[in-house]
Amino acid sequence: SYQLGNWTPAGDISWPTQSIYSRRNKLQWLVLKTGVTEYCKTVLVVTEYVLICQTWRPSVTQCVSPFRTGYYNSLDGPFGLNLRDASWNGVVGLLVRGDVHISNSAFIYNNPLLEVLGYLDPESNEHIYIRKPDSTQLVRRSFLTPFSSGVWVSLTGLPAHVMQQLCCCMREPAT
Repeated sequence: SYQLGNWTPAGDISWPTQSIYSRRNKLQWLVLKTGVTEYCKTVLVVTEYVLICQTWRPSVTQCVSPFRTGYYNSLDGPFGLNLRDASWNGVVGLLVRGDVHISNSAFIYNNPLLEVLGYLDPESNEHIYIRKPDSTQLVRRSFLTPFSSGVWVSLTGLPAHVMQQLCCCMREPAT
């Protein structure tokens, strides 16, 4: 492998003359150690809720660039908890100890986790919106309050419009 650059005493970096693609364009069948969680291997149906789990498959990159993936399961828990002795278990423990290079497991961002892992790439951003009600009195129309009046006009107007169009089509005499 090639260095990205060299720091000079003046604090500047001298960049390499080779392009990024010519520095390391072959992975020479490097084994990329991947920490995985197998908390769910099949589709699990519980009452009306469905939990679907997927397994990470070799990507197109793996087919084009020669490297292998080694999958490592954590023996002491699926995701990772901060233990009392400042160590971690689970897949986070595998990453912190250097047993694996990467992980495709879902982690919840929190400060202790961000302090021990050098890089986390967000897969998705979840937002929660909690609307404070105007009043706490329970009235008959309280089920209407989560949505604005425009939403309710649209929801009731659309079926009425569709019904009107269907009635007009049915009334026309066939010629």
